[in-house]
Amino acid sequence: MSYWKPGIWDVIVDRLITDATLIGASLLNGEKVYVNRAPPQTTLPFITLNLASAGPDNMFETRGREVMIDLHVWVNERTTLIDAGTLRAGILERIEGDWQEQSNGRPTYGFDRWQPGEIGTTDWYINEFLYVSDRDESEPGLYHDVYTMKCGVYKQRT
Repeated sequence: MSYWKPGIWDVIVDRLITDATLIGASLLNGEKVYVNRAPPQTTLPFITLNLASAGPDNMFETRGREVMIDLHVWVNERTTLIDAGTLRAGILERIEGDWQEQSNGRPTYGFDRWQPGEIGTTDWYINEFLYVSDRDESEPGLYHDVYTMKCGVYKQRT
């Protein structure tokens, strides 16, 4: 793969769907994580990802991008699974992660301060994910939270 974008989606989706607590019955209730948009008729809750921006970030012997990614969390305000507020908070907490609870400062789940490294078998790699912001875009009947993070994606020059 000579392009980084498909690889970064794979890394993020894999991180989300291998989180047993997030995917378990009390939160997403299945692997409902989609790039750009969910298929029609997808039941809530689910997560969508999209590229917010990817500006150049070239340094000496590497070329790369500073990438901003939005993770959208969609929860039905009237869910019957568990209390909608508890469900919403649980999903957002799993996305942010637990880095502050770890002695080495590296999360065991979530994204803030996570360092995924190489993208598959390519010479592209991802440095540390960092929290940028979050915002509430909810409307009546629907909780919609957006968690924005950034990272650097680099390729060694050969």
